Amino acid sequence: YVVVVPSCGSDTSFVAVRINEGVAVVDTFITCIARDRTYRLNLEISGGDATSYVVTGLPGTITSAAPFIFTSEPLLESATYAVAVRDGNYCNQVTITGGSDCNYDAPIYVPETFSPNGDGINDLLVIPGMEGFPENTVTIYNRWGNELYSVSGYNNRSVLWDGRSANALIPGDLPTGTYYYVVDLGDGSDAYKGFIYLNR
Repeated sequence: YVVVVPSCGSDTSFVAVRINEGVAVVDTFITCIARDRTYRLNLEISGGDATSYVVTGLPGTITSAAPFIFTSEPLLESATYAVAVRDGNYCNQVTITGGSDCNYDAPIYVPETFSPNGDGINDLLVIPGMEGFPENTVTIYNRWGNELYSVSGYNNRSVLWDGRSANALIPGDLPTGTYYYVVDLGDGSDAYKGFIYLNR
């Protein structure tokens, strides 16, 4: 462009315009976590301003050097995702949607032991995968076949077993020992049966 100022002459300057490529997601892959029946979403991001990448829709982290990989926090096997990727220039935004492609031998994982001793570690019986089967029922028996606990809609949050029973000979905390469980997912499949060790 040329700037002309009367009685002062003119001056010329050249401006170079650089067009940055927009943000792109060049690869998407899932990391399956079989023990927890969860998965992580991983996105490889390129283009745009790498110092200002932003991923919204899921909590997670982005590597600080190339290749720039976003890794989500674990998602429930039954959960789907929708994430948006952009940079600080807001030139474009990429949206990625999907769900888990993990294949497990069984859709749930019943741990072999838990320890409801009040130390804040493994105090509750969490059964990964149950969230995807809201019509489920869980029943716990003692070694003599007496029903100690039974509930529908086990969800690992508000409905789960804490090692107590109102049906025991002495109601309250159950003693250390081996108990028998039956988990019916409510989807017409065979029930899952086995033993769990309760360790006080």
